[in-house]
Amino acid sequence: MYQTVESFSNELNHYLLSRLNYQERCQVSRKGTVSAYSETVDIYLRFPPNSDQWPTDTLVIAKIAFNGQRVGHGTSFLQFLVGLSSIYGYANIGIEQTHQGDGIQNFVRKHGFKALDNNRNWVLSVTELSLTLPQQEVAYLNVSSPANVMP
Repeated sequence: MYQTVESFSNELNHYLLSRLNYQERCQVSRKGTVSAYSETVDIYLRFPPNSDQWPTDTLVIAKIAFNGQRVGHGTSFLQFLVGLSSIYGYANIGIEQTHQGDGIQNFVRKHGFKALDNNRNWVLSVTELSLTLPQQEVAYLNVSSPANVMP
């Protein structure tokens, strides 16, 4: 699993560099988490999830924040995740609300995520999500070798 998460992290590094000029390396843990933090981005992902509340084939966005809201960074990030889903074997994307505010509520509503409990956790299949997202070129993908993907 660590090689898969490391490979996914490399894809995320490439995406963040091309989208936000993010110069740091994403942090990877052996427990399957990937994080990126700077003045422009704060992302924390669980890959795979560590709780029974999520379907096992879910990539969980535990934290997502970009410098500047409502400029398309979140939608672009979802497009990036959808583009990698078949490579890394997740069929769902989950989002956790880790802080109060309307921003995340509006974001999940806009993209059609379904609430799991108390409107603090949401999930949506990659297939359904792909239908709500505008089409975009994914030229920044640095597709990994099949040996590094999830079974």
